[in-house]
Amino acid sequence: SQRYGGLVMMANKAPTWSERLQSYTLEYNGRATEPSVKNIQLVDSRDQHDIKFQLGKVGTHRFNVDYKRPYSAMQAFAIAVAVFDDKLLCSPAPPVLRSALSLKDKLLNRHG
Repeated sequence: SQRYGGLVMMANKAPTWSERLQSYTLEYNGRATEPSVKNIQLVDSRDQHDIKFQLGKVGTHRFNVDYKRPYSAMQAFAIAVAVFDDKLLCSPAPPVLRSALSLKDKLLNRHG
């Protein structure tokens, strides 16, 4: 990964074309079983094969989150919340997500 003053550059993984589905796809190896605009994979900007974070839908209001270095559990959680926070205008948030976003706001207001 490229480093800029201590920052690590990540990128969305580029999808590949599926002739069978006639669309662009990402391989989740069973960790995402349903299509969703919230499914994402972040990779090292210089290595599209090294997935550092992925969020994949597995059911109604259910998602898997996988992460590895350089992310911590808190950073992975923050990325996942940011993905949902950005998409809230598209669909109603489930109660668990509304609770997590409320907690995020309380924590940010306490420290900000």
